[in-house]
Amino acid sequence: MYIKQPETVWFRENRMTIVADAESTGGAASIIDTIAPAHTGPPLHRHENGETFYIVDGEVAFLVDGDVTRMSAGACAHVPAGRPHSFRILSPSARMIVVCTPG
Repeated sequence: MYIKQPETVWFRENRMTIVADAESTGGAASIIDTIAPAHTGPPLHRHENGETFYIVDGEVAFLVDGDVTRMSAGACAHVPAGRPHSFRILSPSARMIVVCTPG
């Protein structure tokens, strides 16, 4: 068993706490606790891994394959591997748990 202490980093204006990385999960997943301010989000992009977003607090608009869906606290969005996607924070801030599979 590998245990990792959470590590907080800043990416753009987002505070990202890496709870578990690929090394600590044997490549199975990465888990990131993210807090982002209003009107922010990444440009349209895609990954070779899937991403699941659990919204802990706030409201977020997700763009996946050209479709926009607004989601708020308690909702969960999954973006399959290879799909073009982005999101935009609609509330003053939002907190999300992001799980990438594989890590």
